[in-house]
Amino acid sequence: MATTTMKDADHVRFMSLDNLIHSIENLYFACVTVIIICLTSSLPFSKLCIGILYINQCPAQTQIPAWLIVSGCRSLISIILIFFIIIYVNTMDHCCKKTPPAFVGLGISFLIIISFLFHFIWSIVGVVWSSARKSMIQHEDPNEITTYCHSTPYAFQMGIALFHLIIIIMSLIIGGIYTCCRRSSKSSYAIDKATYVIKQLE
Repeated sequence: MATTTMKDADHVRFMSLDNLIHSIENLYFACVTVIIICLTSSLPFSKLCIGILYINQCPAQTQIPAWLIVSGCRSLISIILIFFIIIYVNTMDHCCKKTPPAFVGLGISFLIIISFLFHFIWSIVGVVWSSARKSMIQHEDPNEITTYCHSTPYAFQMGIALFHLIIIIMSLIIGGIYTCCRRSSKSSYAIDKATYVIKQLE
């Protein structure tokens, strides 16, 4: 009789509302993650494909297809790492009910900083490469290999590099404003607290 009761309890626990909600949340999380990955990976795939397809069609500036290939690979690797980090943190939170170890957080922070610095420097390099010989580049006669570069990789690379730089600069400005506002709010809170303590002592 006790065994039957335990089985019934396990069945009720399995079919409970909490488990149903948890399953729906996991499905929602998986769907949202897949959608975000598809959207964010479209641009890296575009850079990679254009760089490979036009790798021999920009003899005047062979660095441009190479820039697109490297940039696309870096972005795809970053997306894959972010995906695995999200899965790991979500698994630790929901299944193990534990927070990730401190060294995991440090490793993630280190990877983010390295990726951000490389992205910033590589974007500057891309702008320099695309604008260095802009006045000498032509897109009509492929026989003039010293000045010819196909318009597709050239325009795409210049646009992407400028877009990356604008996004990075905007992120730095927003981050700086947020940091300043947070510090000022902490300072005002500390002043208010000190004033309150002084008034209590008087």
